[in-house]
Amino acid sequence: MDVVTDRQLGGQLNGEAAQVIGAVVVGFYVALDGFDDDRALGLVTPDVEWVRAGGTVSGREAVRQVLAARPRSRVTRHLVTNVDVRVHGPAAAQARCDVLVFDRSFDGEPTLPASLAGPSAVLTVQDELVRSAEGGWQIARKRAATVFNIKP
Repeated sequence: MDVVTDRQLGGQLNGEAAQVIGAVVVGFYVALDGFDDDRALGLVTPDVEWVRAGGTVSGREAVRQVLAARPRSRVTRHLVTNVDVRVHGPAAAQARCDVLVFDRSFDGEPTLPASLAGPSAVLTVQDELVRSAEGGWQIARKRAATVFNIKP
């Protein structure tokens, strides 16, 4: 991860900030895959903007509705890699990552382990993060773009 040093910011941030920001980025997808909507919502700002294939979603309540609408018969895994964090100050950062998407729908309850030919897509995601008043980092803007749409 590319980190702004303590000296550059007058001691306000250190390498731990980049690790925490990376954990927020990855944690969003872990929550998404685990249907942990409360955790996912806690990682975004109240006025978050999420630009995704299904359109742009604005605000935490709109994100809640998208998350609640996901079918429980669909299993997804988002493998997040190449996380590159750029800290721009004590309260602003950007993170870029690539996400390999695996998904499979079932007729009824999912049966695991599931057979799967391969991933369904590769995304590049750009997140803008801010430090909350409580001191934690949250995603203020998430923009996902499909790089490869893999057809079975």
